[in-house]
Amino acid sequence: MTGPAADLTNTGRRSRIEDALRLDVRELRRQGLLRSGRHGVDNIASIDGGVIAETHLMIDLDKEQGRIEIQGRWANGTVIDKQLIRLVSTPQHLGGRRWWLLCPNTGRRADVLLHFCGSAGFYCRLAWDPLPIYSCQRTSPGTHLYERIGALRRRMGATGDNPQDTLLKLPCRPKHMRQQTYLSQLAKLLPLLTSPDLPILRFAGRQPDPLRDLETK
Repeated sequence: MTGPAADLTNTGRRSRIEDALRLDVRELRRQGLLRSGRHGVDNIASIDGGVIAETHLMIDLDKEQGRIEIQGRWANGTVIDKQLIRLVSTPQHLGGRRWWLLCPNTGRRADVLLHFCGSAGFYCRLAWDPLPIYSCQRTSPGTHLYERIGALRRRMGATGDNPQDTLLKLPCRPKHMRQQTYLSQLAKLLPLLTSPDLPILRFAGRQPDPLRDLETK
């Protein structure tokens, strides 16, 4: 099992990031939980809609630092032992402060701490030995390109409902999307559609012209 380098043996097996329970300071901020005082919150973490763990957080915060007390239980019954995690903040150039989680293992500031089922606690990614891997690290360059193209097309309003809306065809600008936003997404999409690493282009032996398709719309 993967574990922190300081207290578990390296078995050579690399865990997947998406299998971990995440303590994310950005999500705490989004939920309005990074406010002064002491308050508790019940949090349910899920992956693809399936509940993997239920946690209870007690947050104690002042203007510049604080701490989180977290405990809970995974869906399979594995207990998440009570752990204290420090919160620290740094000033920002335009005012206000940015909050960080302090990794109990490395002492590093981090946005996210990870907990794998059966591990001793929450730690940053660099504390685990071997390092947990992202989903993109387990896919071929061609598959990764398809995933990035699909994500950008969905952001540009392509739902896949139209059979004529193929992968290599640029989606039209949605009515609700600003022209500047559409052009910025287009600038990211075009290099991917013409990349020589795209499998469909290697098999076809030709380069498509997405701009030509755009001009005909």
